[in-house]
Amino acid sequence: MSTFEFTWQESDPSHPAQDVLVRLIGFDNVYDTRELGPYLLKRADASGQWTGTVELPDEVRTSYQFCPARDFRIPPSGLDEDGWMKVIATGVPDPAVPNTIGPVYGNSRAASILEMPGASPQPWWEHRAGVAQGTVQELVTGRDWPSSLHVYSPPVAPGGPLPVVVMFDAQAWVPIGITATFDNLIAEELVPPFVAAMAGYPFGPARVRGLTYPAVHLQYLMEDLMPLLVKDFGGTTEASRTVLIGQSLGGLAAVSIALKAPHRFGNVLSQSASVWWPGTEEGQLSGDGVIAEAAAGHKQVRFWLEAGALEDGLVEGNRDLHKVLGQHGFDVTYREYQGGHDFACWRGGIADGLIALLNR
Repeated sequence: MSTFEFTWQESDPSHPAQDVLVRLIGFDNVYDTRELGPYLLKRADASGQWTGTVELPDEVRTSYQFCPARDFRIPPSGLDEDGWMKVIATGVPDPAVPNTIGPVYGNSRAASILEMPGASPQPWWEHRAGVAQGTVQELVTGRDWPSSLHVYSPPVAPGGPLPVVVMFDAQAWVPIGITATFDNLIAEELVPPFVAAMAGYPFGPARVRGLTYPAVHLQYLMEDLMPLLVKDFGGTTEASRTVLIGQSLGGLAAVSIALKAPHRFGNVLSQSASVWWPGTEEGQLSGDGVIAEAAAGHKQVRFWLEAGALEDGLVEGNRDLHKVLGQHGFDVTYREYQGGHDFACWRGGIADGLIALLNR
């Protein structure tokens, strides 16, 4: 463990902050206790500078924001959910840190990225000079889920059908620039050229409905998306060369989809799957139901799973999923990273998972 010092400079002296909280997005589960004292900065001097130190694991990576409360105080403990949402809505990135990602849960602004010295390498996410870039075409689906579709085509396409990658949550991944990762991996010949479809939809009820009801996502994937990728973008029909990627509820959906349709989806890259999801409504996925599917599933599906060691409650479910898949004969890889429910961590995992799954 090491201490890290945060410094924030007041940006509006005419309406100064009463309190300033460092929100470490990868540690959001810690805030569930509402013990905020360790993350509240202290005003250093009359110039409006605020500082504070936080103890962090040496290997951790997390996005973060400063949350200046200008019209209310932040109690060190005792915030309810409404109060927490009020605090995180004030979050802004660190102006001293150019490396950002976002938007983040509860806030439409970007977040800065903190990488401790021992954090695992992420060499593929940034655009590189001289690397050929693929093209991205945006399509409107006319649906609530997905409402839009971004399709990436590689800069160089060899003869024959291309491997296919399907990703959920384009509304997060496209602004982050995930296609730079695709370009770099292809340029370095770490993966073959592939076509990638990124399904987009607003965060909120439309996302939950689309990802948790097989009657919604399976129909779209099987009847609309996969035929489109074959016909118009040169994608393969081979399940062994098709990868499905999802995070959180998307990770749970990806596992279930491949188990239901192994003839079309032969590889799953699941990050921080919401195995805890109860699925209380008729026709809805549940974590327990997906684990039961795995226990009776088709062994030709390959899985690359990861979860954050800081994701209390969620990481245990991913460990259970890994265990059941292994016990029932699946080809499964599982790892834990030092971080939380955080796109800053997941963007590195996507590269590692694609390298593993597209080269088997």
